[in-house]
Amino acid sequence: MNNPLAAQSEAASLLTSIGQLKTFPYLDVEVKQAPDPAIVRDLIVGQYTVRYLTRPEKIDIFRVWHHKEDR
Repeated sequence: MNNPLAAQSEAASLLTSIGQLKTFPYLDVEVKQAPDPAIVRDLIVGQYTVRYLTRPEKIDIFRVWHHKEDR
């Protein structure tokens, strides 16, 4: 991204959305190909996907990627 202000805005949006997982960890999309789809989720934030694992005591972020990224 060549625009520092836009990058800062995207980062803030990602952090805000990830922060909301503490309150609403199961509202996002189940990852059907995961060994346990009930606890592995994808959070869509704008053009980014955040893959995470939900557990009673914490949430682990596996990866964050842009939708155009080859994963």
